[in-house]
Amino acid sequence: TPSLLGDLARNGAKWGDRAVADEQWAAGADAFEFAARAADQLFRTVPLAERQAVAVSFRAIPPDAASVLARVGRLEEAVVVIEQARQRQNRSWRSVLDLSRLLKKKDPVLSDRVEHDFQSWKEAANAWGSAVGEPQVESAKERANATERQLLLTLEEVRRIPGLEEFMTAPRFGEVRRAAEGRPLLYVWSSRFDTCLMLVLPGGAIDGYRLELPSDGVAVVLRPWIESLLPAAAAPTRQRQAALALAGAVLHPTIAAAMQQVLTGPFRRGDPGWTWGSVTLVVSGLLSFMPVHAWSPYLADESGRPTYHMPLLSSPSGRQARLCGKNFHTGASRRLLSLADPEPRTHARASLPCARLESELIGELSEDALLLHGRLATAKELLRLAPTYEVLHIACHGTGGVGEPVLELGGGNLGAGQVIEEMTLDSTALVVLSACRSGQPDQLVPEESLDIGSMFLSAGARGVVANMWPVDDFAAALFVWQFFTLWEWGHGLDPSAAVHAARLWLKGLTVAGLLDLAGAEPRWASAVRRYTRFLPTEMERFSEPYYWAAFAYSGA
Repeated sequence: TPSLLGDLARNGAKWGDRAVADEQWAAGADAFEFAARAADQLFRTVPLAERQAVAVSFRAIPPDAASVLARVGRLEEAVVVIEQARQRQNRSWRSVLDLSRLLKKKDPVLSDRVEHDFQSWKEAANAWGSAVGEPQVESAKERANATERQLLLTLEEVRRIPGLEEFMTAPRFGEVRRAAEGRPLLYVWSSRFDTCLMLVLPGGAIDGYRLELPSDGVAVVLRPWIESLLPAAAAPTRQRQAALALAGAVLHPTIAAAMQQVLTGPFRRGDPGWTWGSVTLVVSGLLSFMPVHAWSPYLADESGRPTYHMPLLSSPSGRQARLCGKNFHTGASRRLLSLADPEPRTHARASLPCARLESELIGELSEDALLLHGRLATAKELLRLAPTYEVLHIACHGTGGVGEPVLELGGGNLGAGQVIEEMTLDSTALVVLSACRSGQPDQLVPEESLDIGSMFLSAGARGVVANMWPVDDFAAALFVWQFFTLWEWGHGLDPSAAVHAARLWLKGLTVAGLLDLAGAEPRWASAVRRYTRFLPTEMERFSEPYYWAAFAYSGA
Protein backbone atom coordinates (compact mmCIF):
# COMPACT_ATOMS: atom_id res chain seq x y z
CA THR A 1 0.00 0.00 0.00
CA PRO A 2 1.19 3.59 -0.49
CA SER A 3 1.62 4.25 3.24
CA LEU A 4 3.77 1.15 3.65
CA LEU A 5 5.90 1.99 0.59
CA GLY A 6 6.41 5.51 1.93
CA ASP A 7 7.57 4.12 5.28
CA LEU A 8 9.94 1.73 3.52
CA ALA A 9 11.47 4.55 1.46
CA ARG A 10 11.90 6.86 4.45
CA ASN A 11 13.26 4.20 6.80
CA GLY A 12 15.52 2.74 4.11
CA ALA A 13 17.09 6.17 3.68
CA LYS A 14 17.48 6.55 7.47
CA TRP A 15 19.12 3.12 7.62
CA GLY A 16 21.46 4.24 4.83
CA ASP A 17 22.34 7.47 6.65
CA ARG A 18 23.29 5.54 9.81
CA ALA A 19 25.40 3.09 7.84
CA VAL A 20 27.21 5.90 6.02
CA ALA A 21 27.77 7.77 9.28
CA ASP A 22 29.54 4.62 10.54
CA GLU A 23 31.41 4.40 7.20
CA GLN A 24 29.70 1.13 6.43
CA TRP A 25 29.37 2.02 2.77
CA ALA A 26 28.35 -1.43 1.54
CA ALA A 27 25.45 -1.59 4.00
CA GLY A 28 24.56 2.00 3.10
CA ALA A 29 24.45 1.05 -0.58
CA ASP A 30 22.02 -1.79 0.16
CA ALA A 31 19.83 0.50 2.25
CA PHE A 32 19.68 3.38 -0.24
CA GLU A 33 19.12 1.07 -3.21
CA PHE A 34 16.20 -0.47 -1.29
CA ALA A 35 14.83 3.00 -0.47
CA ALA A 36 15.10 4.07 -4.13
CA ARG A 37 13.14 1.00 -5.29
CA ALA A 38 10.44 1.65 -2.68
CA ALA A 39 10.17 5.31 -3.73
CA ASP A 40 9.89 4.34 -7.40
CA GLN A 41 7.22 1.76 -6.62
CA LEU A 42 5.35 4.34 -4.54
CA PHE A 43 5.44 6.81 -7.43
CA ARG A 44 3.87 4.24 -9.75
CA THR A 45 1.29 3.16 -7.15
CA VAL A 46 -0.32 6.47 -6.17
CA PRO A 47 -2.92 8.21 -8.40
CA LEU A 48 -1.59 10.47 -11.16
CA ALA A 49 -2.58 13.62 -9.28
CA GLU A 50 -0.36 12.67 -6.34
CA ARG A 51 2.76 11.70 -8.25
CA GLN A 52 4.45 15.09 -8.25
CA ALA A 53 4.07 15.32 -4.48
CA VAL A 54 5.74 11.90 -4.14
CA ALA A 55 8.56 12.97 -6.48
CA VAL A 56 9.16 16.14 -4.41
CA SER A 57 9.07 14.29 -1.07
CA PHE A 58 11.57 11.62 -2.11
CA ARG A 59 13.66 13.55 -4.64
CA ALA A 60 16.93 13.16 -2.68
CA ILE A 61 16.84 9.35 -2.46
CA PRO A 62 17.84 8.36 -6.05
CA PRO A 63 20.98 10.55 -6.28
CA ASP A 64 22.02 9.59 -2.74
CA ALA A 65 21.54 5.91 -3.61
CA ALA A 66 23.48 6.23 -6.86
CA SER A 67 26.41 8.00 -5.15
CA VAL A 68 26.71 5.42 -2.40
CA LEU A 69 26.42 2.55 -4.89
CA ALA A 70 29.19 4.14 -6.96
CA ARG A 71 31.45 4.41 -3.93
CA VAL A 72 31.35 0.66 -3.40
CA GLY A 73 31.95 -0.10 -7.09
CA ARG A 74 28.39 -1.01 -8.03
CA LEU A 75 28.51 1.28 -11.04
CA GLU A 76 25.89 -0.46 -13.16
CA GLU A 77 23.36 -0.28 -10.33
CA ALA A 78 24.21 3.39 -9.74
CA VAL A 79 23.47 4.20 -13.39
CA VAL A 80 20.21 2.22 -13.29
CA VAL A 81 19.00 4.13 -10.20
CA ILE A 82 19.55 7.48 -11.95
CA GLU A 83 18.03 6.19 -15.19
CA GLN A 84 15.01 4.96 -13.26
CA ALA A 85 14.50 8.33 -11.58
CA ARG A 86 14.85 10.19 -14.88
CA GLN A 87 12.27 7.94 -16.54
CA ARG A 88 9.54 7.99 -13.92
CA GLN A 89 7.14 10.52 -15.39
CA ASN A 90 8.05 9.86 -19.00
CA ARG A 91 7.72 6.11 -18.44
CA SER A 92 4.15 6.62 -17.28
CA TRP A 93 3.30 8.93 -20.16
CA ARG A 94 4.98 6.71 -22.70
CA SER A 95 3.06 3.62 -21.60
CA VAL A 96 -0.26 5.45 -22.06
CA LEU A 97 0.85 6.77 -25.46
CA ASP A 98 2.07 3.37 -26.61
CA LEU A 99 -1.22 1.83 -25.59
CA SER A 100 -3.32 4.39 -27.46
CA ARG A 101 -1.01 5.21 -30.37
CA LEU A 102 0.60 1.89 -31.27
CA LEU A 103 -1.15 -1.05 -29.68
CA LYS A 104 -4.69 -0.03 -30.60
CA LYS A 105 -3.59 0.34 -34.22
CA LYS A 106 -1.52 -2.84 -34.44
CA ASP A 107 -3.68 -5.18 -32.35
CA PRO A 108 -6.96 -3.69 -31.01
CA VAL A 109 -8.01 -7.02 -29.48
CA LEU A 110 -4.77 -7.24 -27.47
CA SER A 111 -5.14 -3.59 -26.48
CA ASP A 112 -8.59 -4.29 -25.03
CA ARG A 113 -7.18 -7.33 -23.21
CA VAL A 114 -4.44 -5.20 -21.59
CA GLU A 115 -7.02 -2.76 -20.25
CA HIS A 116 -9.25 -5.62 -19.05
CA ASP A 117 -6.40 -7.47 -17.31
CA PHE A 118 -5.23 -4.26 -15.63
CA GLN A 119 -8.70 -3.58 -14.31
CA SER A 120 -9.09 -7.17 -13.06
CA TRP A 121 -5.76 -7.02 -11.30
CA LYS A 122 -6.58 -3.68 -9.62
CA GLU A 123 -9.92 -4.96 -8.38
CA ALA A 124 -8.38 -8.19 -7.07
CA ALA A 125 -5.53 -6.34 -5.36
CA ASN A 126 -7.95 -3.95 -3.67
CA ALA A 127 -10.16 -6.85 -2.55
CA TRP A 128 -7.13 -8.57 -1.05
CA GLY A 129 -6.18 -5.39 0.83
CA SER A 130 -9.67 -5.02 2.32
CA ALA A 131 -10.36 -8.71 3.07
CA VAL A 132 -11.02 -9.66 6.70
CA GLY A 133 -10.56 -13.13 8.22
CA GLU A 134 -8.07 -15.80 7.22
CA PRO A 135 -10.24 -17.71 4.70
CA GLN A 136 -11.28 -14.52 2.92
CA VAL A 137 -7.71 -13.18 2.91
CA GLU A 138 -6.31 -16.41 1.44
CA SER A 139 -9.02 -16.56 -1.22
CA ALA A 140 -8.49 -12.90 -2.16
CA LYS A 141 -4.72 -13.43 -2.23
CA GLU A 142 -5.04 -16.37 -4.64
CA ARG A 143 -7.26 -14.35 -6.97
CA ALA A 144 -4.91 -11.35 -6.84
CA ASN A 145 -1.93 -13.56 -7.69
CA ALA A 146 -3.84 -15.23 -10.52
CA THR A 147 -4.87 -11.91 -12.07
CA GLU A 148 -1.30 -10.65 -11.74
CA ARG A 149 0.08 -13.71 -13.55
CA GLN A 150 -2.46 -13.21 -16.34
CA LEU A 151 -1.52 -9.54 -16.63
CA LEU A 152 2.19 -10.37 -16.84
CA LEU A 153 1.53 -12.91 -19.60
CA THR A 154 -0.44 -10.30 -21.54
CA LEU A 155 2.33 -7.72 -21.12
CA GLU A 156 4.90 -10.22 -22.38
CA GLU A 157 2.76 -10.68 -25.49
CA VAL A 158 2.63 -6.89 -25.98
CA ARG A 159 6.43 -6.61 -25.69
CA ARG A 160 6.89 -9.02 -28.59
CA ILE A 161 5.40 -6.39 -30.92
CA PRO A 162 8.07 -4.25 -32.68
CA GLY A 163 8.22 -0.81 -31.12
CA LEU A 164 6.73 -1.95 -27.80
CA GLU A 165 9.70 -3.85 -26.40
CA GLU A 166 9.91 -1.55 -23.34
CA PHE A 167 6.17 -1.27 -22.75
CA MET A 168 5.73 -0.69 -18.99
CA THR A 169 9.17 -2.06 -18.12
CA ALA A 170 11.51 -0.75 -15.45
CA PRO A 171 15.01 0.13 -16.72
CA ARG A 172 17.81 -2.43 -16.56
CA PHE A 173 21.47 -1.95 -17.34
CA GLY A 174 21.07 -3.94 -20.56
CA GLU A 175 18.77 -1.19 -21.81
CA VAL A 176 21.32 1.49 -20.87
CA ARG A 177 24.02 -0.48 -22.68
CA ARG A 178 21.87 -0.66 -25.82
CA ALA A 179 21.18 3.07 -25.59
CA ALA A 180 24.95 3.73 -25.49
CA GLU A 181 25.57 1.75 -28.68
CA GLY A 182 24.79 4.75 -30.86
CA ARG A 183 26.77 7.22 -28.76
CA PRO A 184 28.07 7.11 -25.18
CA LEU A 185 25.89 8.27 -22.30
CA LEU A 186 27.26 10.60 -19.63
CA TYR A 187 25.21 10.73 -16.42
CA VAL A 188 25.86 13.72 -14.14
CA TRP A 189 24.23 14.22 -10.73
CA SER A 190 24.84 15.69 -7.28
CA SER A 191 23.88 14.02 -4.01
CA ARG A 192 24.31 14.88 -0.34
CA PHE A 193 27.65 13.08 -0.51
CA ASP A 194 29.29 14.20 -3.76
CA THR A 195 28.90 14.96 -7.46
CA CYS A 196 29.30 12.01 -9.83
CA LEU A 197 29.94 11.58 -13.53
CA MET A 198 29.37 8.15 -15.09
CA LEU A 199 30.29 7.53 -18.72
CA VAL A 200 28.69 4.44 -20.27
CA LEU A 201 30.62 3.45 -23.38
CA PRO A 202 29.44 1.31 -26.29
CA GLY A 203 29.78 -2.26 -25.08
CA GLY A 204 28.76 -1.33 -21.52
CA ALA A 205 32.08 -0.34 -19.93
CA ILE A 206 31.70 2.46 -17.34
CA ASP A 207 34.15 5.22 -16.47
CA GLY A 208 33.31 6.89 -13.16
CA TYR A 209 34.51 10.17 -11.68
CA ARG A 210 33.63 11.63 -8.30
CA LEU A 211 33.94 15.23 -7.05
CA GLU A 212 33.83 16.32 -3.41
CA LEU A 213 30.96 18.65 -4.25
CA PRO A 214 27.76 17.79 -2.35
CA SER A 215 24.33 19.00 -3.40
CA ASP A 216 24.03 21.51 -0.56
CA GLY A 217 27.14 23.28 -1.89
CA VAL A 218 25.70 23.24 -5.41
CA ALA A 219 22.44 24.66 -4.03
CA VAL A 220 24.22 27.59 -2.38
CA VAL A 221 26.01 28.47 -5.61
CA LEU A 222 22.92 28.12 -7.78
CA ARG A 223 20.32 29.74 -5.53
CA PRO A 224 20.63 33.31 -6.95
CA TRP A 225 20.49 31.96 -10.50
CA ILE A 226 17.51 29.67 -9.91
CA GLU A 227 15.62 32.36 -7.99
CA SER A 228 16.20 34.83 -10.83
CA LEU A 229 14.48 32.38 -13.18
CA LEU A 230 11.25 32.27 -11.19
CA PRO A 231 8.52 33.91 -13.29
CA ALA A 232 7.23 35.71 -10.20
CA ALA A 233 10.66 37.26 -9.57
CA ALA A 234 10.55 39.27 -12.83
CA ALA A 235 14.33 39.66 -12.53
CA PRO A 236 15.92 42.11 -14.97
CA THR A 237 18.20 40.66 -17.64
CA ARG A 238 21.33 42.16 -16.07
CA GLN A 239 20.57 40.43 -12.75
CA ARG A 240 20.16 37.09 -14.49
CA GLN A 241 23.37 37.59 -16.44
CA ALA A 242 25.30 38.31 -13.25
CA ALA A 243 23.79 35.31 -11.41
CA LEU A 244 24.61 32.93 -14.28
CA ALA A 245 28.15 34.33 -14.61
CA LEU A 246 28.78 33.87 -10.89
CA ALA A 247 27.44 30.30 -10.84
CA GLY A 248 29.44 29.47 -13.95
CA ALA A 249 32.64 30.93 -12.51
CA VAL A 250 32.33 28.62 -9.49
CA LEU A 251 31.06 25.41 -11.10
CA HIS A 252 32.45 25.46 -14.63
CA PRO A 253 36.16 24.99 -13.81
CA THR A 254 35.47 21.97 -11.59
CA ILE A 255 32.77 20.18 -13.55
CA ALA A 256 34.13 20.98 -17.02
CA ALA A 257 37.54 19.66 -15.95
CA ALA A 258 35.92 16.45 -14.69
CA MET A 259 34.00 16.07 -17.97
CA GLN A 260 37.22 16.64 -19.89
CA GLN A 261 38.93 13.96 -17.81
CA VAL A 262 36.14 11.40 -18.24
CA LEU A 263 35.34 12.01 -21.91
CA THR A 264 38.91 12.13 -23.21
CA GLY A 265 40.05 9.21 -21.01
CA PRO A 266 39.20 6.49 -23.58
CA PHE A 267 41.39 8.23 -26.17
CA ARG A 268 44.32 8.74 -23.83
CA ARG A 269 44.16 5.04 -22.96
CA GLY A 270 43.55 3.92 -26.52
CA ASP A 271 40.35 2.05 -25.61
CA PRO A 272 38.70 0.37 -28.61
CA GLY A 273 35.02 0.66 -29.53
CA TRP A 274 34.46 4.39 -29.74
CA THR A 275 35.71 7.07 -32.09
CA TRP A 276 35.63 10.76 -31.24
CA GLY A 277 32.07 12.02 -31.61
CA SER A 278 28.90 13.21 -29.92
CA VAL A 279 27.97 12.20 -26.38
CA THR A 280 24.49 12.21 -24.84
CA LEU A 281 24.27 14.01 -21.49
CA VAL A 282 21.74 13.00 -18.85
CA VAL A 283 22.02 15.72 -16.21
CA SER A 284 19.91 15.36 -13.08
CA GLY A 285 18.95 17.59 -10.18
CA LEU A 286 20.09 21.16 -9.58
CA LEU A 287 22.93 20.90 -12.11
CA SER A 288 20.26 20.65 -14.83
CA PHE A 289 19.77 24.41 -14.37
CA MET A 290 23.31 25.00 -15.68
CA PRO A 291 24.28 24.80 -19.38
CA VAL A 292 26.41 21.70 -18.85
CA HIS A 293 25.71 20.81 -22.50
CA ALA A 294 27.77 23.88 -23.50
CA TRP A 295 30.86 22.82 -21.51
CA SER A 296 32.20 20.81 -24.41
CA PRO A 297 35.44 18.83 -23.93
CA TYR A 298 38.07 19.09 -26.62
CA LEU A 299 41.33 17.67 -27.87
CA ALA A 300 44.18 20.17 -27.84
CA ASP A 301 47.23 20.65 -30.04
CA GLU A 302 50.79 20.94 -28.70
CA SER A 303 50.24 24.58 -27.74
CA GLY A 304 47.10 23.74 -25.78
CA ARG A 305 44.65 25.26 -28.27
CA PRO A 306 41.38 23.37 -28.78
CA THR A 307 41.35 21.45 -32.04
CA TYR A 308 38.36 19.07 -31.94
CA HIS A 309 35.34 19.90 -29.81
CA MET A 310 33.03 17.11 -28.71
CA PRO A 311 29.38 18.08 -29.28
CA LEU A 312 27.18 17.27 -26.29
CA LEU A 313 23.51 16.38 -26.67
CA SER A 314 20.99 16.40 -23.86
CA SER A 315 18.38 13.76 -23.16
CA PRO A 316 15.80 13.16 -20.43
CA SER A 317 17.12 9.59 -20.11
CA GLY A 318 18.98 6.88 -21.95
CA ARG A 319 15.68 5.26 -22.85
CA GLN A 320 14.38 8.48 -24.38
CA ALA A 321 17.56 8.85 -26.45
CA ARG A 322 17.11 5.31 -27.73
CA LEU A 323 13.41 5.77 -28.53
CA CYS A 324 14.17 8.95 -30.48
CA GLY A 325 16.63 6.94 -32.57
CA LYS A 326 13.74 4.82 -33.87
CA ASN A 327 12.45 7.85 -35.79
CA PHE A 328 14.49 7.76 -39.00
CA HIS A 329 13.26 11.02 -40.54
CA THR A 330 16.08 13.47 -41.29
CA GLY A 331 14.40 16.64 -42.53
CA ALA A 332 15.64 16.10 -46.08
CA SER A 333 12.19 16.91 -47.49
CA ARG A 334 12.75 20.53 -46.37
CA ARG A 335 9.08 20.73 -45.36
CA LEU A 336 8.81 23.40 -42.65
CA LEU A 337 5.93 24.57 -40.48
CA SER A 338 6.87 27.79 -38.71
CA LEU A 339 4.80 29.72 -36.15
CA ALA A 340 6.19 33.09 -35.07
CA ASP A 341 5.19 36.09 -32.93
CA PRO A 342 1.65 34.87 -32.16
CA GLU A 343 -1.20 37.29 -31.42
CA PRO A 344 -3.07 38.22 -29.32
CA ARG A 345 -0.45 38.10 -26.61
CA THR A 346 -1.11 37.16 -23.02
CA HIS A 347 0.07 39.02 -19.91
CA ALA A 348 0.86 42.20 -21.88
CA ARG A 349 3.84 40.53 -23.54
CA ALA A 350 5.99 42.52 -25.94
CA SER A 351 5.98 41.78 -29.65
CA LEU A 352 8.76 39.61 -31.12
CA PRO A 353 9.82 41.37 -34.35
CA CYS A 354 12.99 39.30 -34.69
CA ALA A 355 10.89 36.13 -34.42
CA ARG A 356 9.08 36.98 -37.65
CA LEU A 357 12.36 37.74 -39.39
CA GLU A 358 13.81 34.48 -38.06
CA SER A 359 10.83 32.60 -39.49
CA GLU A 360 11.11 34.32 -42.87
CA LEU A 361 14.83 33.64 -43.22
CA ILE A 362 14.64 29.94 -42.42
CA GLY A 363 11.52 29.69 -44.59
CA GLU A 364 13.63 30.88 -47.53
CA LEU A 365 16.03 28.00 -46.86
CA SER A 366 13.12 25.57 -47.14
CA GLU A 367 11.57 24.15 -50.30
CA ASP A 368 8.09 23.75 -48.83
CA ALA A 369 7.40 26.17 -45.97
CA LEU A 370 4.17 27.25 -44.31
CA LEU A 371 4.75 30.37 -42.21
CA LEU A 372 2.03 31.28 -39.70
CA HIS A 373 2.54 34.65 -38.03
CA GLY A 374 0.43 36.78 -35.70
CA ARG A 375 -3.17 35.64 -35.40
CA LEU A 376 -2.53 32.67 -37.68
CA ALA A 377 0.00 31.17 -35.25
CA THR A 378 -2.48 29.32 -33.07
CA ALA A 379 -2.28 26.18 -30.95
CA LYS A 380 -5.19 24.75 -32.95
CA GLU A 381 -3.29 25.09 -36.23
CA LEU A 382 -0.12 23.62 -34.73
CA LEU A 383 -1.99 20.59 -33.43
CA ARG A 384 -3.72 20.13 -36.79
CA LEU A 385 -0.72 20.58 -39.07
CA ALA A 386 2.31 19.39 -37.08
CA PRO A 387 2.09 15.65 -37.94
CA THR A 388 2.34 16.42 -41.68
CA TYR A 389 5.62 18.37 -41.51
CA GLU A 390 9.13 17.04 -40.97
CA VAL A 391 10.43 20.22 -39.30
CA LEU A 392 8.60 22.43 -36.80
CA HIS A 393 9.77 25.89 -35.77
CA ILE A 394 7.99 27.81 -33.02
CA ALA A 395 9.14 31.32 -32.04
CA CYS A 396 7.01 32.70 -29.24
CA HIS A 397 6.91 33.53 -25.55
CA GLY A 398 6.99 30.58 -23.19
CA THR A 399 6.60 29.92 -19.50
CA GLY A 400 8.03 27.12 -17.44
CA GLY A 401 9.90 26.25 -14.30
CA VAL A 402 6.94 25.69 -11.96
CA GLY A 403 3.89 23.61 -12.83
CA GLU A 404 2.90 22.84 -16.40
CA PRO A 405 5.07 24.67 -18.97
CA VAL A 406 3.33 26.26 -21.93
CA LEU A 407 4.00 27.88 -25.28
CA GLU A 408 2.02 31.12 -25.59
CA LEU A 409 0.37 30.86 -29.00
CA GLY A 410 -2.37 32.85 -30.65
CA GLY A 411 -5.80 32.30 -29.16
CA GLY A 412 -4.45 30.47 -26.10
CA ASN A 413 -1.57 28.47 -24.70
CA LEU A 414 -0.26 25.08 -25.75
CA GLY A 415 0.49 23.11 -22.59
CA ALA A 416 2.88 20.22 -22.09
CA GLY A 417 -0.07 17.91 -21.46
CA GLN A 418 -1.56 18.76 -24.85
CA VAL A 419 1.71 17.99 -26.57
CA ILE A 420 1.77 14.54 -24.98
CA GLU A 421 -1.90 13.73 -25.41
CA GLU A 422 -2.77 15.34 -28.74
CA MET A 423 0.36 15.34 -30.91
CA THR A 424 1.77 12.37 -32.86
CA LEU A 425 5.17 13.37 -34.22
CA ASP A 426 6.49 10.02 -35.44
CA SER A 427 7.31 11.63 -38.82
CA THR A 428 8.96 14.73 -37.31
CA ALA A 429 12.71 15.03 -37.72
CA LEU A 430 13.25 18.22 -35.73
CA VAL A 431 11.41 20.68 -33.51
CA VAL A 432 13.09 24.05 -32.92
CA LEU A 433 11.58 25.89 -29.95
CA SER A 434 12.81 29.49 -30.09
CA ALA A 435 10.79 30.19 -26.96
CA CYS A 436 11.79 31.29 -23.48
CA ARG A 437 12.12 28.50 -20.92
CA SER A 438 11.21 25.75 -23.39
CA GLY A 439 13.99 23.62 -21.91
CA GLN A 440 13.95 24.93 -18.33
CA PRO A 441 13.73 22.32 -15.55
CA ASP A 442 10.88 22.29 -13.08
CA GLN A 443 12.00 24.08 -9.93
CA LEU A 444 10.17 21.68 -7.61
CA VAL A 445 11.35 18.49 -9.32
CA PRO A 446 14.48 19.19 -11.40
CA GLU A 447 15.14 15.43 -11.33
CA GLU A 448 12.15 14.93 -13.68
CA SER A 449 12.08 15.92 -17.37
CA LEU A 450 8.99 18.10 -17.32
CA ASP A 451 10.05 20.87 -19.72
CA ILE A 452 8.02 21.26 -22.87
CA GLY A 453 10.97 20.35 -25.10
CA SER A 454 11.05 16.89 -23.52
CA MET A 455 7.32 16.57 -24.18
CA PHE A 456 7.92 16.99 -27.93
CA LEU A 457 10.46 14.16 -27.71
CA SER A 458 7.95 11.96 -25.90
CA ALA A 459 5.40 12.76 -28.62
CA GLY A 460 7.73 11.11 -31.15
CA ALA A 461 10.04 13.82 -32.54
CA ARG A 462 13.54 12.66 -33.46
CA GLY A 463 15.19 15.79 -32.04
CA VAL A 464 14.38 19.06 -30.29
CA VAL A 465 16.29 22.33 -29.95
CA ALA A 466 15.13 24.28 -26.88
CA ASN A 467 16.48 26.92 -24.54
CA MET A 468 16.81 26.89 -20.78
CA TRP A 469 15.98 30.46 -19.78
CA PRO A 470 14.44 33.71 -21.12
CA VAL A 471 16.43 34.41 -24.28
CA ASP A 472 17.20 37.66 -26.06
CA ASP A 473 14.97 38.05 -29.13
CA PHE A 474 17.77 39.10 -31.50
CA ALA A 475 20.32 36.58 -30.18
CA ALA A 476 17.76 33.79 -30.57
CA ALA A 477 17.01 34.80 -34.17
CA LEU A 478 20.71 34.85 -35.05
CA PHE A 479 21.30 31.46 -33.44
CA VAL A 480 18.34 29.76 -35.14
CA TRP A 481 19.22 31.19 -38.56
CA GLN A 482 22.84 30.05 -38.22
CA PHE A 483 21.76 26.62 -36.96
CA PHE A 484 19.52 26.02 -39.98
CA THR A 485 22.31 27.20 -42.29
CA LEU A 486 24.80 24.75 -40.74
CA TRP A 487 22.37 21.84 -40.40
CA GLU A 488 21.09 22.28 -43.99
CA TRP A 489 18.07 20.01 -43.56
CA GLY A 490 20.14 16.96 -42.70
CA HIS A 491 22.72 17.48 -45.46
CA GLY A 492 25.15 19.55 -43.37
CA LEU A 493 26.33 19.11 -39.80
CA ASP A 494 24.75 16.64 -37.41
CA PRO A 495 22.13 18.57 -35.35
CA SER A 496 24.18 18.38 -32.15
CA ALA A 497 27.29 19.63 -33.98
CA ALA A 498 25.25 22.35 -35.71
CA VAL A 499 23.91 23.58 -32.34
CA HIS A 500 27.41 23.60 -30.89
CA ALA A 501 28.86 25.42 -33.89
CA ALA A 502 26.01 27.97 -33.90
CA ARG A 503 26.62 28.67 -30.20
CA LEU A 504 30.34 29.27 -30.82
CA TRP A 505 29.53 31.48 -33.82
CA LEU A 506 27.12 33.60 -31.77
CA LYS A 507 29.58 33.80 -28.88
CA GLY A 508 32.34 35.15 -31.15
CA LEU A 509 30.17 37.43 -33.30
CA THR A 510 31.71 40.93 -33.26
CA VAL A 511 30.11 44.29 -33.88
CA ALA A 512 31.95 44.35 -37.21
CA GLY A 513 30.48 40.95 -38.04
CA LEU A 514 26.98 42.20 -37.23
CA LEU A 515 27.47 45.23 -39.48
CA ASP A 516 28.63 42.94 -42.29
CA LEU A 517 25.54 40.79 -41.71
CA ALA A 518 23.29 43.83 -42.04
CA GLY A 519 25.07 44.82 -45.23
CA ALA A 520 24.51 41.40 -46.76
CA GLU A 521 20.91 41.08 -45.57
CA PRO A 522 19.19 44.48 -45.04
CA ARG A 523 16.38 42.93 -43.00
CA TRP A 524 18.85 42.52 -40.13
CA ALA A 525 19.77 46.22 -40.23
CA SER A 526 17.20 47.56 -37.77
CA ALA A 527 18.12 45.08 -35.03
CA VAL A 528 21.85 45.46 -35.72
CA ARG A 529 21.62 49.23 -35.23
CA ARG A 530 19.95 48.78 -31.84
CA TYR A 531 22.60 46.33 -30.66
CA THR A 532 25.78 47.98 -32.01
CA ARG A 533 25.27 51.72 -31.51
CA PHE A 534 28.39 53.40 -30.05
CA LEU A 535 30.16 50.05 -29.55
CA PRO A 536 33.73 49.31 -30.77
CA THR A 537 33.84 47.13 -33.90
CA GLU A 538 36.05 44.49 -32.27
CA MET A 539 33.65 43.88 -29.38
CA GLU A 540 32.08 40.41 -29.23
CA ARG A 541 28.48 41.55 -28.70
CA PHE A 542 27.06 38.25 -27.40
CA SER A 543 30.08 36.84 -25.59
CA GLU A 544 28.29 36.35 -22.25
CA PRO A 545 26.99 32.79 -21.74
CA TYR A 546 23.54 34.21 -21.03
CA TYR A 547 23.13 34.96 -24.75
CA TRP A 548 24.48 31.77 -26.34
CA ALA A 549 24.61 28.92 -23.79
CA ALA A 550 20.85 28.45 -23.31
CA PHE A 551 20.37 26.50 -26.54
CA ALA A 552 20.58 22.71 -26.32
CA TYR A 553 19.81 19.83 -28.64
CA SER A 554 18.05 16.72 -27.32
CA GLY A 555 17.24 13.55 -29.19
CA ALA A 556 18.86 11.24 -31.71
